[in-house]
Amino acid sequence: MNNEKNLDRDIPWRLLLRDFKGNLSEEEKIKLSMWMNSSTSSKEMYAALKKLWIVLLGNQLENKKEQDIDSLWNKMEQRLHQQKTRSVWFVWRRFAWVAVAVLFVAGLYYYLNRYKADEREFVPTVYTALTGKSKILLPDSSIIWIKKGSTITCFIEDNEVNRKVHLEGEAFFDVYKDAKRPFIVETKDIEVRVFGTAFTVKEDLTGETKVSLLRGSVAVEKDHLLKKIKPGEMAVYSPRRKNIETKKIDASFESVWAKDTLSIEKKTLFEAMKYLEKWYDIRIIVGQNISEDHAFTFTLTDEPIEEVMRLISRISPVQYHFNEDGILVING
Repeated sequence: MNNEKNLDRDIPWRLLLRDFKGNLSEEEKIKLSMWMNSSTSSKEMYAALKKLWIVLLGNQLENKKEQDIDSLWNKMEQRLHQQKTRSVWFVWRRFAWVAVAVLFVAGLYYYLNRYKADEREFVPTVYTALTGKSKILLPDSSIIWIKKGSTITCFIEDNEVNRKVHLEGEAFFDVYKDAKRPFIVETKDIEVRVFGTAFTVKEDLTGETKVSLLRGSVAVEKDHLLKKIKPGEMAVYSPRRKNIETKKIDASFESVWAKDTLSIEKKTLFEAMKYLEKWYDIRIIVGQNISEDHAFTFTLTDEPIEEVMRLISRISPVQYHFNEDGILVING
């Protein structure tokens, strides 16, 4: 855990940028290697940023002269320098380095998009939540929360007839209503078409894609298949069965993770842990010997799960630990 906390404070942005340019000295290579080996999260972050940068820079090199690439590097270095003080503000927040990482990725696209604008070509914007959820405000005032490990590619321009995004992973959408411009969410299997509504879309590990509707209405499409769902319903597309089924669900629970705060009121430990699973995006196993006599009431913002469990263990007779797979196990 200490490694993760140190990572929040010490992301070597300058070394990362020099590494992407291929300008690291031997001493800098050692420092970067030490940071990458300090935690799994740092390795994941490096891999994601390096992969994205290769794609971006490769696209840029196809269209620009060498001096333009040098200018891009210089501007990115200035950008990172200007953002240093801002990143400190996030230090003690739960999604600190994730927010900075998304900011960094958005910065790369900002400069590439600006170069592309000179050629009157549109370049989509990509947002990736590397190790925690992130909140995005789109140009049309729609809001998207993307979950850990998820990626949103936005194809939205003011003069476009449609507003379109492509999702890999899981996200919550609160779409600004515009009757003249439908909002379309694409995944690898389905398309969700809306005008103004709130819903979640999730690509499941089983291969299924699930759409849960909180308010408004949406249409879920796959080739010749079409299903419209109402608030409190979930549409499930199965590539194996090649059909779309609907069922009643607690839509507010499905999207509980996509908020600034989580409020638990008079819940048993079993019930509270279901919400914490969603909030922290982890798996929690509660032993059958846990008493249901205690009712818990609390509100969370950015507190780490370890702090929450320490407080719970002080006021109730429970023990907990994280196993080697990162699963939180609670027993009486």
